[in-house]
Amino acid sequence: MRGADRLAALGACVLLLAFGGCARRWSFDPPGRIALTSALVPEPAAAPTALLDKPVVAPTALLDKPAVAPTALLDKPAVAPTPHCRASQPWHPVIPAGATWADTGEADAVEPAVALWLTDDCCRPEPPEDLPCCEIPLRCRLAAIRGEAREQIRSDHCHAYSWPIARGLLWGIAGASVLANTSLDEDFQDWVQDDLRGRDTDRLSAVSKTLGDGRIFVPTYLGLALAGKLLSDVPAWDAVGEFGDRTSRAYLVGVPPMLVMQVCLGGSRPGERDDASYWRPFQDNNGASGHAFIGAVPFITAARMSHGRPAKACWYFLSALPAWSRVNDDRHYLSQALVGWWMAYMACESIDRTEAADGCFTLMPMVEPGVVGLAAVYRR
Repeated sequence: MRGADRLAALGACVLLLAFGGCARRWSFDPPGRIALTSALVPEPAAAPTALLDKPVVAPTALLDKPAVAPTALLDKPAVAPTPHCRASQPWHPVIPAGATWADTGEADAVEPAVALWLTDDCCRPEPPEDLPCCEIPLRCRLAAIRGEAREQIRSDHCHAYSWPIARGLLWGIAGASVLANTSLDEDFQDWVQDDLRGRDTDRLSAVSKTLGDGRIFVPTYLGLALAGKLLSDVPAWDAVGEFGDRTSRAYLVGVPPMLVMQVCLGGSRPGERDDASYWRPFQDNNGASGHAFIGAVPFITAARMSHGRPAKACWYFLSALPAWSRVNDDRHYLSQALVGWWMAYMACESIDRTEAADGCFTLMPMVEPGVVGLAAVYRR
């Protein structure tokens, strides 16, 4: 047998061993081609006739009962808030006058979802028709004010200790360090005391210094904030209350870091020692002016609430007067007054960031039949 014939026979044996055997069979349907098919053909499964012969019973007892529409509740008109109520308050939802429950678009709703109406029990799903805002119990209004203030203060601190605010504060500290740790502070102080200070500047300083007295003005702004919340239905008190609220929150956010900065910088008052403006950490507690901080916060807040560059410029100018009074009275160096003013500015910036966030996203209480929770409102 020649070599080619031997290779052909060997290949045929390999194919027979690989594809042959008792479990498979060969068929030669197309001439000249080998088709491999399975020898194990499954038998068809028997149909479950026992189950098919049993008819399906329809639940006629349930289908024969028609659904009952809550027509009595759907025809019930919604109560619109009184004209002097503020719709932005959590307990005064915006409900169109004359609307019915069916106007909500949910014809199968048993009772519409409305916000919490505060009454004698503080919580009722439906307000009486003749309940004005002024008749809401004081304890309920104080509870709502306390909850809102807690959320705002938490957000204020989140913004105050965020990187953008910290970065801005570091830039201000870096600029003040150039004045404090060189002769610039001493030279500027000598110029003010020798050439600029006089009777007129002393009178202006006496008034400006009083604006930085925290024992007088911090409780005052807290009282304005509370009065504005309680009398929010009066437009004038609403604006005054917002001013007092934002100012008080700026004090709450800014005072702790300012006290820490006074000690960490370690600057001294003019004349207390040689090179008193130089920073000696933890050696003294006059590295930042407290009067400059306390006096600047209200004016910076007013500037940020104003609309118009002339008004903003006037408020910012007034915010610098308490800081200037400390330099005029030879109680602080220029760098120390600037640090106090800058920390007030960054504290107000934290409050602004909270107000900007609240303008687009708000959490409001909401109650439905059997469910009480919060509603998230997003304004574009």
